[in-house]
Amino acid sequence: MSERWLWQVVGGTTERPISHMVQILILPVRSADCTTFASCERLKLQSTESFLSRGDAILTSLKDFVAPPLRYCQLGVPDVLIRIYVSPSAQLDAPADLPTLQKTIKVDCHPCEPGWSRQETSDGLWTCVRCDKKQYIIDPNANECQPCAVGAVCEDGKFQAVNPADSLWNSTADGVYRIAKCPPGFVLIRDEADPVSNRCVPCAPDTYSVEEAVFGERLWDRSVENYNKYCHPCPRSRAMCGGANDVRPFAGAPLML
Repeated sequence: MSERWLWQVVGGTTERPISHMVQILILPVRSADCTTFASCERLKLQSTESFLSRGDAILTSLKDFVAPPLRYCQLGVPDVLIRIYVSPSAQLDAPADLPTLQKTIKVDCHPCEPGWSRQETSDGLWTCVRCDKKQYIIDPNANECQPCAVGAVCEDGKFQAVNPADSLWNSTADGVYRIAKCPPGFVLIRDEADPVSNRCVPCAPDTYSVEEAVFGERLWDRSVENYNKYCHPCPRSRAMCGGANDVRPFAGAPLML
């Protein structure tokens, strides 16, 4: 690469603007030996990005050029090269039809961050895709984004149990959270075919429960339709029941639950 064109600064005027074509190639590091734009373009990992840059009485330089977003990395390759080429206009003292290498940037391919999912293409590339709203992901580099369950809230790809917050959820080998326990006063709802429906449902007013609900053992069902059959009717002559595990005995009334 000629030192003459390294960090080339272009100047123009309003009457005679100078423009040049900037072309960006994303390449695997193993392509470092390619010498021309044409030979390097055959090794690109993603589509060539091209745009025109103009100099109208303002100096422009590629020295401070900000690298474009890196969309793809290559499987088994820890980093890539971003190569920036310029095809100067005929007004510049350089061939207008031969792109000149201006800058090479080495970029590390970091694992996907929380809230993102790693997706691989059929041609040996991978990229990180952000989970949608009301989705979560357990392992960004091994799992897929999952829709949030009724018994949780999901923001920025994170899963948080709510209503009640002290319910217990376990992750599966498929990267899905499934409810395992609900505190006293609740019935556990878990349908293996529908993880989104998982939640703890409180016993209705005038009923109660004082046992912990445990999946596969007690106080659980696949559907919410008949949940109340797992709750005890309130002993109205001896107590008031506000629902869940709220049982308030009357003064002097013996109460055995």
